[in-house]
Amino acid sequence: MPGHHRAESLVTRKPSETAGLRRLHTPFDVSALAESQGGLVTRRQALRHGVDCRAVGHRLALGLWKEIRGCLWPSTDTPPKEGRAAAELAAWAIHLSGGSRGAITSGSAALTLMGITMPELDSAPVLCLLPVTTRCRIPGVTVIRPPPSPAKPLVFEGGRRIRRPLDAFLDTLPLLHDGLAREWVDAAMQQRLFKVDDLHDHVHHRGTRGRAGSTLIGQCLAQFQAGTQSELERITAKLLSRHRIKGWTPNLEVRLKRLGDRTVRLDFGHSMLRIGLELDGYAHHVSGRAFANDRDRQNAILADGWHLLRYTYAHIRDEAPRVVAEIRAAMRDRAGGGAADPARGRAPPHSTPSQAK
Repeated sequence: MPGHHRAESLVTRKPSETAGLRRLHTPFDVSALAESQGGLVTRRQALRHGVDCRAVGHRLALGLWKEIRGCLWPSTDTPPKEGRAAAELAAWAIHLSGGSRGAITSGSAALTLMGITMPELDSAPVLCLLPVTTRCRIPGVTVIRPPPSPAKPLVFEGGRRIRRPLDAFLDTLPLLHDGLAREWVDAAMQQRLFKVDDLHDHVHHRGTRGRAGSTLIGQCLAQFQAGTQSELERITAKLLSRHRIKGWTPNLEVRLKRLGDRTVRLDFGHSMLRIGLELDGYAHHVSGRAFANDRDRQNAILADGWHLLRYTYAHIRDEAPRVVAEIRAAMRDRAGGGAADPARGRAPPHSTPSQAK
């Protein structure tokens, strides 16, 4: 009988073949659960929905599923590797692996989810805060211990806990190499991520003394308070050198005779053409009084016949061709007679430049 033959064919099929067929598909319950969790499930959740360890291993071996930060990606689609989607994935992995133990997402994933952009952010470490008494290993995630009084995290969809921007920034800073760390510092101030007072308060309450990276954070705070911007000046000097723009002196001190020999310092100055470059770094204008003083200083320099160009860190880093073109144009104008005083129709009295020590 036809029916008898069909039954017999099913009975005589090898058990390994039927098991292999069952392993090739993803149960609907697992797919639906993954959709609600950023595309991830844990091995325990997969087992709860009928996919045992052997079946999981089979799917991983065939490339039907992938393993991401200790969780499973039950899809043949390629998981995101950068940007906000990758940050979402990392936050979900941390939540699923250690959320019940108090895990909090920090580092590059937290900053990306907060809309904060930093140099080389995608390559920065993903961090997870865990209580001192808790042990949890998450592949691809650096586990750190919270300060004595950690700030309350932000809570995202699904109960994921995310570190606040400034705390995530300070968590990550000690793990970067020195040059990149200082670029992050400058970028943070350019984006108004915090002010000097905010940084001082957070460092004080975090209890960074004796913690990894506390020296670097302390140095950054000292730089903010002193208003230094040596990293920005170094990058600008390299830009001028690379484009063979000569005649510029860093930290040029100028005595303005028209204002009673008042001395001011230019970040970069061309004494022959009387052009100054002012660089607005990460510690620039953190208070209203500093802003007013800077405008008074700028007016005094302009009144003495100098031409000023002002640039931020973002200008030097992201718009270098435009900056170079403007500097060259200013030099051509001044060399061709543009340095004359338009109010009197004659060249202004020369101020006396001197190299700052």
